[in-house]
Amino acid sequence: MLMESLKKLIVLNMKNLFLIITLLIASCAAQAQNEIQKIAAYSVPQETEKQDKQKLQTYLDKRKNTTMNLKVRSGEFYKLGDVLIYINAAEGNAKPDRLEEDKRQHDIVFSGLDEKISSSEIKMINGVKVLIRHLVRADFNYYYFTAINSSGSKIVTGKLEFAKSDETKAKAILNHILASLKFK
Repeated sequence: MLMESLKKLIVLNMKNLFLIITLLIASCAAQAQNEIQKIAAYSVPQETEKQDKQKLQTYLDKRKNTTMNLKVRSGEFYKLGDVLIYINAAEGNAKPDRLEEDKRQHDIVFSGLDEKISSSEIKMINGVKVLIRHLVRADFNYYYFTAINSSGSKIVTGKLEFAKSDETKAKAILNHILASLKFK
């Protein structure tokens, strides 16, 4: 009973956290009206298929309990096997400690849980500061990332949704994207 309540709380808190991040990005994107390519360059593994919303919706209709939201106005969707990828970018005015604050919030929300269920870390990858969050749920696992350029004027966020059996593949995709990420 306690575990079930805890799982529901985790799901609710993660949805709220992702909603806040998505709204922030959407708000910045609505103001700036920039496409990702104007803000940053990145690549996905060669076999990855870019998805239009209609094609992805057909796939998601068969996938139970997904948290991928196709109602966002901007961003790009990809699929590699059963790993779903969403990437978005915006121009904005992020505070210098934005990633540290987001990490603190994540750690507070998921405090008391095993690191195998929820973790967060800030890394420097090719001179870009990136917050990476990992979350394990009953149906899917997730990687969320947020990268901000050194002046705080450009932000790239992403989400990978995958089955536990695809953890290694998802980690490789995440590493590929982050290693290739360059702000313009």
